[in-house]
Amino acid sequence: MPPTAGSTGIAVSGYHAVVGERRAAVLVVAAIGEGPVRLRQTHRVASASFSESITLRVPPPYAFDFLADPSTASIIDPAVIEYQPDELPMRQGVRVKIRMRAWGVPMRIESVVAEWVPGRRMVMTGVRPTRPMTVTATHTFDSSTEGCTYNWAMTFEPNAPLGRFVITPSCRFMRRNAQRQQQRFKTHVESRWQAESNRG
Repeated sequence: MPPTAGSTGIAVSGYHAVVGERRAAVLVVAAIGEGPVRLRQTHRVASASFSESITLRVPPPYAFDFLADPSTASIIDPAVIEYQPDELPMRQGVRVKIRMRAWGVPMRIESVVAEWVPGRRMVMTGVRPTRPMTVTATHTFDSSTEGCTYNWAMTFEPNAPLGRFVITPSCRFMRRNAQRQQQRFKTHVESRWQAESNRG
């Protein structure tokens, strides 16, 4: 599954989910403790971020390719319903249309691949909706003695008045989603790796 990003944004493949200002109230209501998020205040602008990691018993390139495959998005990411890149293979500049659901609310978002380093790193930035925030998702894969360490980090930057009210609940929702995604990712990618190793 590839990554995403958006204005209230999620990251696919990486997923970034963006929510328009009219749906901001939904995000505010959902700002109930789902774990700590990192908040940063700079003058009048605040941002929120999180980072979640998990060990995968597969080589980094294998894990990267699994996540980058659009067909795995709805399998391993609980929030994603449909993930459609405008072209394949995935690379920098590709735009991705994502249908997802957050707090029971269906959403359509669009993100662009801002960075693509095969086998190592992918960065997605939400581009639609454009407000009330911009979301960036970064997925990295580092070698480890057991295989690799997969990290999903996201930042939420307000770019409209309502943005400062939705960054925290959005960050909390995506953090919880990332934790669930990583468990699904681990189960599916390790299972496929083992099956292919046995056949080989």
